[in-house]
Amino acid sequence: MTTDNRKKILFCYVEYHHYRVPIWNELGRRYDVTVLHGSTAQTDGQAGFNEIPCPPRKLGRFRYQPGLVREVRKSDYDAVIFLFDLAWLSHLLGFFLCPRSTRRISWGFWETKSELANKARFWLAKRADGNVFYSTGAAQYFFRKGLNPKKIWIARNTVKVDPAERDTSHRRDALLFLGSFNVRKGNDVTIAAFNDACSQIPEHIQLVLVGDGPAKAAAQAQAAGLPNGHRIVFRHGTLDANEIREYYARALASVSFGQAGLSVLQSFGHGVTFITKKGAISGGESENILPGQTGLICDPNQDSLRDAVITLCNDPVQAEALGQGALSYYKTRASAQTMAEGFAEAVENTYLKAKLVS
Repeated sequence: MTTDNRKKILFCYVEYHHYRVPIWNELGRRYDVTVLHGSTAQTDGQAGFNEIPCPPRKLGRFRYQPGLVREVRKSDYDAVIFLFDLAWLSHLLGFFLCPRSTRRISWGFWETKSELANKARFWLAKRADGNVFYSTGAAQYFFRKGLNPKKIWIARNTVKVDPAERDTSHRRDALLFLGSFNVRKGNDVTIAAFNDACSQIPEHIQLVLVGDGPAKAAAQAQAAGLPNGHRIVFRHGTLDANEIREYYARALASVSFGQAGLSVLQSFGHGVTFITKKGAISGGESENILPGQTGLICDPNQDSLRDAVITLCNDPVQAEALGQGALSYYKTRASAQTMAEGFAEAVENTYLKAKLVS
């Protein structure tokens, strides 16, 4: 099908996310990769992959990308990888209209609270040639439902940190939140727990919250009214890798009480442990937090978080060990290269099965 030795892979994606670029670049070393996404042009032709901007039309809560089906049906691709959000109707239509010679691979199925949506995802997963899951937990859910294990691969969700290393030149004097300010993050609990802990931790330790968002003003007002509010520092959000590295260089630990997403992996890549609660909102990233090895998981209440803060702030040796454990875990199990390899295994195995059948 291809004119050179590299297989041609098409990613059908939603809005463009810059943190995915290293994954696509990594795959671009091995494959001829094209990313069709729902944003305007982003790469200026300088990336290690091709892009096809395909902004969607909005149909209520649904999205439809004109041109996606036409691209999928070209028969130019050895495999098409669909990031499945059931609200993106063009992905569903493209999935069913793929040429028979093209391998169809789903990406990102997970269990939700909607039983109807779960049934739809399982029905689609059975019909895909392969399925790439963000986490072991998601893969196990579909396996328990009866999905053929030969159709299951894992590309652990992550972000690229380069270089992945733990800073040794700064004094670690902060607990760090780095992300968007949304109510679901539980920063109100983090602020209150830190305030309660202040009398039992070294005076130089601050809570540093970096980011912007709709819940930031309320968080600032909350901190201003607390006895230890002077030890709670707010900074604007940043995407600058050097600025981000500076924040992590001073951090004893990252804290996000209510949600444990990709910030877990970003923290690990900088050699900083992570604190969150049991049952935190997560797309599977919380599975990387191994209590006592890479992070701490507290009970879902303010007192438990306070106790975790007190323990870690008074035991820099433990914080160091957890940070080193987090870094080692990132390098061996959660790097961008590891995620890319998960996709490569799905492509190679589904392609091999197709060759054997034909």
